[in-house]
Amino acid sequence: MNKAEIDWSVSQRQGGSALLIIILKTIIDLVKNIWPFAIAILLTGKSNRSDKLEWFLILFSFIVLVRSLLEFYFFRFQIIKDELVIHKGVFTKKIIVLPLEKIIAVHIDQTWLHQLLSSAKVSFDSAGSIKTEVVIDAIPLTKAESLRQFITESKPLPGIEESKTKVQPYVQPIISLSANDILKLCISANHIEGLFILIAFGLSVVYNISEATGKETTGLLSWVYERIDTNTVSGILFLGFALLLVSITVSIILVLLRYSNFRIVRSEKGFSIRSGLINTKEKLVPFRKIQYLSWKANWLREKMGIFLLHFHAAGTLEIKERMEVKVPVTQKRFITEILKDYHDLLPVKELKPLRVDKAYITRNILLRGILPSVVFFIFFWFNISWTASWFFLLIPYAAFTGWLFWKKFRLWAIPEALQIKKGIFGIEKSILIWNKIQSVQYSQSIFQRRKKLATLKLFTAGGVVNIPYIMHEEAMKIYNNALFKIESENKPWM
Repeated sequence: MNKAEIDWSVSQRQGGSALLIIILKTIIDLVKNIWPFAIAILLTGKSNRSDKLEWFLILFSFIVLVRSLLEFYFFRFQIIKDELVIHKGVFTKKIIVLPLEKIIAVHIDQTWLHQLLSSAKVSFDSAGSIKTEVVIDAIPLTKAESLRQFITESKPLPGIEESKTKVQPYVQPIISLSANDILKLCISANHIEGLFILIAFGLSVVYNISEATGKETTGLLSWVYERIDTNTVSGILFLGFALLLVSITVSIILVLLRYSNFRIVRSEKGFSIRSGLINTKEKLVPFRKIQYLSWKANWLREKMGIFLLHFHAAGTLEIKERMEVKVPVTQKRFITEILKDYHDLLPVKELKPLRVDKAYITRNILLRGILPSVVFFIFFWFNISWTASWFFLLIPYAAFTGWLFWKKFRLWAIPEALQIKKGIFGIEKSILIWNKIQSVQYSQSIFQRRKKLATLKLFTAGGVVNIPYIMHEEAMKIYNNALFKIESENKPWM
């Protein structure tokens, strides 16, 4: 379907697949909310109370499904005079008017059901909007792509004949992940995070069953505990191996779900990022919205040359979250390709770096080592006696982490941009163009003033860049240069 064949000024309905998707989505939402009650009915057996509950659930499901059908019927959208107009609502009618020039990005998402029905959900981010109100649950995929192209390219309204010699839109694939790249991401994933996710899910299930049945579920936990003898070395090893195996499995599943079919395409407007195995998401990150970029890696990924790149985009918190994409960088050229549309990497070998002062280590030992150790020791002394002395291990830990941060921190600056390298157990790098800075904060504690040190915070529309514990003279140079760029340059920050 060619976008020129679609008359967007005519009132459009969602696709026929939307009806099925809305119904199934409603059923899934119901199942998520009422499955503990269903288990309660099965466990408590037949009774008048159970019968009433069953009838209530049936009636409630019927009402919600009918409401979904009505919402589908009354939903309309069209483009009138360069404005996207949405009509929706059953009992409360709502008309949303969104000027095309205010639309920041158009996102296309596909669940497994959307993919099965060759359809997609379309959502819009607009300037000045706190959250997305304009969402089209399901239209044919080709139609969704056509709508996005029409809006992002600011095409004239349908009915105006386009030139046959019109140049095709510029599109350039720059990143796609191979099976080997996915394998590297699986091996180097944060397996501890996977373990915590599994534990949280398990506790949530146990809690929901307990709430629905009104019975304690400690018996289940006791049953598991009795079969694992933690008093023997073999029992501890078995438990540790089982937790490690489960956490690795969960991490691998999360990586596959998140980064399968991952690709980035550069267009004239920004980066189009598509990813997902079951639920496919396609996001547009406009060039003008990018405030600065950072890429980080844990210790293992740093050794393997793998980073996760983050676009720090302007907008409200919810818009930032929707645009937040952790781009897996498995090759050095990927970073170079992405930075072409922002700013090239700085020639760090030719520049003298600015470093954090060693006083940072001393301050870290005091604030994150000595003070919390003393407080925890006094607080827990009355309960666990001398065992509370273990809290004093925070002191060498704070000294070690402070030393690692001091050792790794580097800042390089040129008239157009600055680049920062930092980290503790991993590494993080970032690059920021001066004219993206909206404000700068210079601060000195009593300790810093005595040592002639200062901390800077560079505020952008996409987040804050911190530069701690640098010499006062160097801090003032950066502070004055940032103010000069803010007040004198006419380059837009967005």
